[in-house]
Amino acid sequence: MKGLIYISHSTVPLNEEQLQELVERASKTNLELGITGYLSYDGKETFIQYIEGPSDNITLLFDKIYKDKRHRVTHFI
Repeated sequence: MKGLIYISHSTVPLNEEQLQELVERASKTNLELGITGYLSYDGKETFIQYIEGPSDNITLLFDKIYKDKRHRVTHFI
């Protein structure tokens, strides 16, 4: 089991529909990978997320998150 926290900033504005799509897609992926967590968005540009689950799956997911061009990760623990 592994947990990870990261903060990122969106590189493009997200409207309500895009944000909902992101949440739905992430929830499906997390369920498939056995990952749980919490995502917070300030409504402007900043995300903070905590994810936990099997170590290999956290590594796989965070690699995907890190490479996503819609935001840039600025901090992670």
